[in-house]
Amino acid sequence: MASFEPPTPKKAADARTAASMLDSLNLSTPAVLRDKTQAELATQNLSGYEAMRRIRDDAAQFRRDYQNWRKGANKGAKGARGITTVTEGTVKIAHNPLTELTASQKSYPLQRRNLAKIAALGKLKVPSTPEPPKPTAFLAHLGVGGFHRSHQAYVTDVLLERATSRSVPDGYDNARRVSYKQLPGSGGDLNEIADVWGILGVGLMPWDKKMYDTLKRQDYLYTLLTRGNDGSEARVVQSIVGFLHVPEAPEAALQRLEKEDIRILSLTVTEKGYYRTPDGGLDTANALVKEDLDDWENGLKQPKTAPGLICTVLLRRRGKAGPLTVMSCDNLPLNGNTARDSVLAFARLVDQDLATYIANEVPFPNAMVDRITPVTKPEQIDILKQEYGVEDGWPVVAEPFLQWVVEDKFVAGRPAWEKACSGPNESVLFVDDVEPYELMKLRLLNSSHSAMAYVSLLACHTFVDEALTDIDVLTFLRAYMNEVVTTLVPVAGVNFIEYRAKLVERFSNPYIKDTLARLALDGSQKFEATLGRALVEHFKGCAACNFDVLALAFAAFLRCCCTSTFDGIAPSPDITIDDPKKNLLEPLATDALRCCVQEHESGESLDVEAEDDWRAKGEQATSQFLSCVFGKGVEDFSELSALVYKHFTSLVFRGMRDCLASYRQEQLVRIKAEIAATHEILRTLQRQEILLTPPEEAQQTTIEVTS
Repeated sequence: MASFEPPTPKKAADARTAASMLDSLNLSTPAVLRDKTQAELATQNLSGYEAMRRIRDDAAQFRRDYQNWRKGANKGAKGARGITTVTEGTVKIAHNPLTELTASQKSYPLQRRNLAKIAALGKLKVPSTPEPPKPTAFLAHLGVGGFHRSHQAYVTDVLLERATSRSVPDGYDNARRVSYKQLPGSGGDLNEIADVWGILGVGLMPWDKKMYDTLKRQDYLYTLLTRGNDGSEARVVQSIVGFLHVPEAPEAALQRLEKEDIRILSLTVTEKGYYRTPDGGLDTANALVKEDLDDWENGLKQPKTAPGLICTVLLRRRGKAGPLTVMSCDNLPLNGNTARDSVLAFARLVDQDLATYIANEVPFPNAMVDRITPVTKPEQIDILKQEYGVEDGWPVVAEPFLQWVVEDKFVAGRPAWEKACSGPNESVLFVDDVEPYELMKLRLLNSSHSAMAYVSLLACHTFVDEALTDIDVLTFLRAYMNEVVTTLVPVAGVNFIEYRAKLVERFSNPYIKDTLARLALDGSQKFEATLGRALVEHFKGCAACNFDVLALAFAAFLRCCCTSTFDGIAPSPDITIDDPKKNLLEPLATDALRCCVQEHESGESLDVEAEDDWRAKGEQATSQFLSCVFGKGVEDFSELSALVYKHFTSLVFRGMRDCLASYRQEQLVRIKAEIAATHEILRTLQRQEILLTPPEEAQQTTIEVTS
């Protein structure tokens, strides 16, 4: 918590008056007396000056404290933000003064037996009943992490709470179920069944055991803490009712997943979990994929990959429990199609009949999820304990904003998620076509996150909100969005200007402390997923000025991948790139760096031919780097490679901060020139209007000509 306690209105007014007198007090105290001790002033019968000096010092200290407290304050009447600093590698996360000013006197471990005690503190929302829910339908989710728990599990919990408390009896109507057969007890009309939905977590990897152990210890409860400029809110979520850790008990997990009450299998496994090659095929060279393919024998006994697990479950259910819906919630363009392609590619290699069954019977709806959810930090766990009285081993921290758009294509029913959220900050939409919403979010939010991450890291920033207090980074981000938005088609009900402004506001949220290092993870896959199509379909063939800012972002990524020192040019300072293509990207980046240095030295020695030769080689290395990221579609995009290499050269010899400042000044000059040209056009049009206006009308209308 910030060390300075906000003053009361009266104390603040008194101190502000004293602070405003500071300069006059300095002037009122003779310079020769300002450094005198109290004893020296007393011997000269000048004790009054000592009192004035104490007032001056107290006022100065107050002003320093008050200014520190006001740093990061909300503009307007909503109050002030706390201070956020980084000290010795530890994040000091500000407490929200609107809702987190009063520390809790007690705290309790998050378990069902303690829910009544936690509720009595009055700090956060807890389930209305102490008993665990008893769902009648289940969603099995593969890859239980922060992102899943911040949106899908949360929205399901809102409905679960209504069903448990019976406040909305019909809140769980199975919306738009497609009948593949009559379920037992359906009474002939599937839509008359009101199911209560719960979630079964599924962990496929050994490291999923930590999440499994934490949730099991907490009776599968966790806390969702949303933090924003308008306040913070915490909620205990109970929608996850069990967890299947496949490595620990593979057969038991598979038997549970083949049960009929499992209606949806959803997943958040990140880009890496689909095991795709750059051209979209299944990466059969991957060790885990190869192991699953080799071990397939009428299914897998212990799946290692998401495609292997899904194919095994669908094989076991075929002819018994029937198909289910496979639903991806990852940040990928047309993520349902991506999941379908990976699963079908795997199935075709092991069982053609199974592949035909999946293609005909199993839907893979596309979905778009928008909620910034950073990695939970120890300091945020402490805030929950100190301010809300709950001791949670792995809570989730997210922004208040949530938008979830889903293609309404489910084979065995679904929760009525659209009934859970409605409003400006939280909404769930079911639509026929997700792609416009998806492309808007992927290109404007996700690709902007990646671009800003590399630029800001090179400018020596650590946190996203901190970076956006840098006018040069902010200018870059806005310019980047202005370029990317040209690739989008209109989206119903969305004003792109307002959407971009809202994104900048969300990125600037100081209370979730999202790190640039998190945004920089898996950059090659994120850039390809968010911008691959745009580069080929929109920018290819355009003038270079139309993708200048994108080229600067790619140059920053290229610079961050330079890990070797070459001829005195050091690698990127204190930046470690975690990328699945790291072994391919780093040699190409180093090659580009070598060409860059050699070109510079050739220019210094006035060897024009060698300079041109090294520049061509550098552009070729850059082209190979971009092809490694975006695939073969950009191989012959020479204008992009040349521009990225040009920016890269500037970054190497001038540094990111100088490049950003120069770019901002260049943009200002260009904009002022365009404004002047526009004014000249306006003056010309106004003169023509005067010449074409009859005298009698001219007398009635005052026409102002800009001088």
